[in-house]
Amino acid sequence: MNLIRSSCYFLLLLTNLVVAQSNLEPAIISDRLAQAQTLEHLREETSGRLYVATNNIAPEEIDRAVLNKLMEEIASRPAVAKRRLNVSDSQLQDIFIIISNARSFINGDEMAAVRLMCRAWQNSVLDGEEKVAAALNAYERRKQFTKNFIAKYYAVVLSDIETSLTKPAKISFTAYMDDRRKRIANVGVTSFGSMIKSIPNGNDSIDFHCRG
Repeated sequence: MNLIRSSCYFLLLLTNLVVAQSNLEPAIISDRLAQAQTLEHLREETSGRLYVATNNIAPEEIDRAVLNKLMEEIASRPAVAKRRLNVSDSQLQDIFIIISNARSFINGDEMAAVRLMCRAWQNSVLDGEEKVAAALNAYERRKQFTKNFIAKYYAVVLSDIETSLTKPAKISFTAYMDDRRKRIANVGVTSFGSMIKSIPNGNDSIDFHCRG
């Protein structure tokens, strides 16, 4: 059965991605130039005010957001989703199962980023704002690493969905994805698990997570 064969291939690729995520944790930032640039950027952007790291969803997370919305649409309005995607009942069910499994598997890995932030802060020989900036830089490096992993993961999810579709359904699905990508990118949807990135609030986060 095509779905079984594609799912086996899907699981093999996921295994490789998971191993890569667990083995490739970014190194703690030690480059003083990078720290200085980060500190200057934070000062310019925040001027002591609250600042959220990402006002719009990161490009790496768009497919994840679109597919999660599609899963919700299938659950709440299956007839509309079926017509829009030009799929059969069984194909619609397969799409729902694939996205649901992906959603259950993926998380933002927030605690790994927090642990790296604390490790960078604890091991730093810097003081004051420079020390906070170095810790936040380490946090952002880990968050970007996770976003890259999510992007690769959902590329596999999309491929698995497309292999189960007929040619007309694949055209409709591609058009749906392109339309929803544009919409989500333009409406100001916030990123998953974004952290406040100002020096004062970063210091509060370090107090809470790292000094306890």
